[in-house]
Formats: sequence, C-alpha cells, structure tokens
Amino acid sequence: MPIQPNWGAQGHATVNRVAAEKMSSDMPAFFSAAADQLVEFGGQPDRWKIDGLPQLAASNVPDHSIMTELVPSYPPTREGYNEMLVDKNIGKPGQRGFSAGYLPYRISEGFERLVADFALWRHETSAHGPDTALAQELQADAISTGGLLGHFCGDASQPLHTTVHRDGWVEAVQPNPDHYRTTPGIHFEFETTYVNNGGVNTDEVRSKVGPPQDLQGNILDLATAFIETSHQSVPAIYELDKQGLLAQPNPQATALVDDRLAAGAQLLRDLWTTAWHRSEAVVGQIHDPS
Repeated sequence: MPIQPNWGAQGHATVNRVAAEKMSSDMPAFFSAAADQLVEFGGQPDRWKIDGLPQLAASNVPDHSIMTELVPSYPPTREGYNEMLVDKNIGKPGQRGFSAGYLPYRISEGFERLVADFALWRHETSAHGPDTALAQELQADAISTGGLLGHFCGDASQPLHTTVHRDGWVEAVQPNPDHYRTTPGIHFEFETTYVNNGGVNTDEVRSKVGPPQDLQGNILDLATAFIETSHQSVPAIYELDKQGLLAQPNPQATALVDDRLAAGAQLLRDLWTTAWHRSEAVVGQIHDPS
C-alpha cells in the first residue's frame, strides 16, 4: 500500500498552504514566494518511511508523535529526555525507552534550525549580496526546513499523535468507562480516510487563523502546551467513532478537523515569523568555517 501522509494528503497540505497564505508581510521575499515548495516539503517526513532503511526509521518514526499520558516532564534537551525515559522505563506497555515519542523536541529543534538557516542567509547576503551561489543554497535550505517543520506542526495538531491511544484505546494505561474501541483502525480512518474524502472545509480553516504574531518564550514549552491542547480532543475523536461519525463527512467531525488544522497552520506560520525575527540577533554569532 502506498504511504499516506499523516493527516492525509489533504490535511498536511492544508496546514502548510494556509500557513503560507497567512504569512507575515515582513518575511523575506524568497520565502514568501515559495508556497508550493513549502507545501510539498510538508509531506516529506512521511515519504521517508521506506522499508529497508532501519536507521532512518529508528530516528524518524518516533519524531511524529508523543504519548503524553506516559511522560511526566519535558527536560530542556532531547538528550535529557532520553535519559529520563530510560531511568523511568517509559514507553508503550511492554516496551522500554524511546517509544514514547519525540514530537515536541522535533518541533523545537526544527524551529532552531530555521533560525539558523535565516541567520546564515542574512550573514551571506549582507557580506556578498543575494545572488551568490551560497545565498541561493541557503534560501533552499530555509524553504526545506520551513516546510518540514510544517509536517510536525501538523502532527502536533492531530490529537491521535499526542496519545498512547493513537490507534485503539489502551486499557492497560487508562480505564475505558465509555467503551471506546480498542481495536486498530481509528487512526487511519480519522486522519486519512475521513480527511481525504471531503472531511475538511478549507475556507473554514483559513477563517480560524488569526494575524501573525511573534511567539514569546521557550519554543519547547510552547510546543508541549500546544500538544496538550490537541490531546484534549482525543476523547472527542473516540466519541465520534463510537457514534459512527467518521464514516462520511458530517458537521461535527469536520468542525473538529477544521479547528485542529487551523491550529496547526497558525502554529507553523507563527514559528516561521518568530524564527525570521529571532534570526537577526543570531547573525553576530556566526563564525565562518576556517
């Protein structure tokens, strides 16, 4: 079966496309003009899921989700998080370590890489102008990084990427008094089948995205707070499934999808905005390789 991007092809494309449409007017022109590329890169991390590439799978797959029920805290670095997972034997039932997921770290790391890409471009163009080969390469780097970041903002907006109940309620972790389904399938049915078959109102998604803003504070903290908000909708998805409302487009399920896609688009657009603005202060810290 061909790989279907999380949130479906329609969902991830919507997050990146709406973010690009709502981009701050003071973003660099090369980035503002790259909407189509930003959208295409939004699906790339799922295209990396190729059989026969185990090292890539080991590093890529855990970046797409986080099991918030299992994680007591978020140390400031991925290394510290790994140490905590091992020390506390955190993971899926019966598994050890890294299966709890890395999603907030992937978002904060991707943000800092975008800050670096923008700062390097500022540095090169200030010294040598925008038409050098290196300046063009740095533009391409920033577009790639910004588009890839969108994938993980999209994943964070999908509630089933924030939970141990990602594909069936796990009664070994939490009680199931509402008798939600425990069998697999809900993940694909919600994010791919439903979304790709008319379960998104793109105009409504656009209308829910507010004006650009600079994000304040630590991006890892902001990412974890965003994920906690997405996580609050996990029971709602299971309730929709219980009522048979994921079988075909309907107002209740589409309203939830639209809300979450709009939140992902706004987060992405504001991360782009914030990375561009913060990059100005980073230029002075760049040292040319010797």
